[in-house]
Amino acid sequence: MRYFTLPFLFCAASLAAQPTLDNSVSTPAGTQGNFFQIQAQSLISAGTGANQTWDFSSVDTSSGQSLAQNFVSPSGLPGASNYPTANAALNTQGTVQYFLVDNQKIEILGMHSASIQMVYSDPEERYRFPMTFNQSYTDNFAATDQGPSSIDRSGDLTNTFVGYGTLILPDGQVFNNAIRMDQQYNLDDEYNVGGNSLTISSTITTQYYLVPGIPGPVFASIEGSSQGQTSYSYLFQRNAVMSTDEIQDIPAVVFPNPSSEFCQVLFTAPQSGSYAMELIDLQGKVLKSLHGEAVSGEAILQRWELNDVPAGVYQIQMSLGQLRSVYKIVVQ
Repeated sequence: MRYFTLPFLFCAASLAAQPTLDNSVSTPAGTQGNFFQIQAQSLISAGTGANQTWDFSSVDTSSGQSLAQNFVSPSGLPGASNYPTANAALNTQGTVQYFLVDNQKIEILGMHSASIQMVYSDPEERYRFPMTFNQSYTDNFAATDQGPSSIDRSGDLTNTFVGYGTLILPDGQVFNNAIRMDQQYNLDDEYNVGGNSLTISSTITTQYYLVPGIPGPVFASIEGSSQGQTSYSYLFQRNAVMSTDEIQDIPAVVFPNPSSEFCQVLFTAPQSGSYAMELIDLQGKVLKSLHGEAVSGEAILQRWELNDVPAGVYQIQMSLGQLRSVYKIVVQ
């Protein structure tokens, strides 16, 4: 039976009153994703909509296996010269995928391994930014294998933001601010075998679950069908924690830092509109939040009491329109 695994692309989501998937690529080169893959006989049914609870704690992990994915710089990697516009790469057990990441999208430009050198003439837009609840898009793609396999690839994918709520992983991790993105992926691979053409069609339906500030989806349910066979699998991050990289679309000063009793955030609004601020722990849990209205050029000072916050490293996430900032704070 053929099993399907799609790459976990390392993007993050920002969550305000209603969550938004944005272009915060928070995984630096050199980061390794610690994933666990489980083959299943069927998939747990999960609801869509606002304020859902997705409980996968009953998934049997006894037959699973670890899967390492390394986020690296494309420079100097095998086949990198075939993808001159790539600015990111994902190495999964010897297969390297090349990406173009910018403010509007993450595109797959191709993949390289010992047996395949796939180059996309029409890149595969795996994520589009920003996306909000109930938004959807469809993208067509095409590629050719320039290695020994002689494959012409074409297909389409549709991504739909279908829900948000609480996510419970098979290993017991709980995330209270998760986003669910459903993907329908249709693929045709045409092989040239002895001068004859053979086309293999596949359909992959994936439910991706993302959590603000944590690189990559933390969980996925995958159903793959090809040549009359269907397979089911789960993929999730073990010990998923937030990236501590700072993003400064909204310049601000967080003080005192380190802090013990309170902290203050001072910023000048770069534009008018509604803003949100959240204090988040390394598991993605929102501990404190506030909202307000800003006028362009206005200096705003906000204060949080921290007496009830345990010692540790946290993030302060800020959003104003499409702008976003992430600042690290240490509570002593």
